[in-house]
Amino acid sequence: AEWPTGETAGPVAAVEGPGDVPGAGRFLLVDMPGAAQSAIRVVSPGYAYDDPEVSGMKLAGVALGGSFTSRLNRRLRAEKGYTYGAWLGISPARGMSTLSAGASVRTDATADALVDMLHLLDTAGDFTDVEVEKARAQTLADAVGEASTRARLASVFAARARRSWDPVGQGAELAAARAADAAAM
Repeated sequence: AEWPTGETAGPVAAVEGPGDVPGAGRFLLVDMPGAAQSAIRVVSPGYAYDDPEVSGMKLAGVALGGSFTSRLNRRLRAEKGYTYGAWLGISPARGMSTLSAGASVRTDATADALVDMLHLLDTAGDFTDVEVEKARAQTLADAVGEASTRARLASVFAARARRSWDPVGQGAELAAARAADAAAM
């Protein structure tokens, strides 16, 4: 549903999450009467990019929500039918990164989808060998995509330079991703 021209969303409420929901913190709810879907976003601090465990953490992010075969997408789309797709991304920044997960879900499934998402985020770990291999393959495919044109490669170098990272350090990161196993995730 779309908001009629000149109108705004319904009331906005900030509420504390229920104590029995893993990872529940503060929620911001915006009422949009008649909406067919709810947009869910979960945001939290990620990890420091100078953390020695960063390669494993990146792979865990891919396995959890960074690909079509990820846990989030599998649970919310394939198993529950709440959404056409769920995702998790890590936005690098100087110092600490930001982890964001989201999905647009059927309005009648909003609460259940949010509980499932929070549970998966809170209990991430114990990745299978198949999940590790898929995450590794996706990470390497993404790196190939980033180097597919001069313009994309220049964008990668510029982004790394803005964050004061070694612009050519991605090779070492990919080598670490290739070597990471489930224990590192």
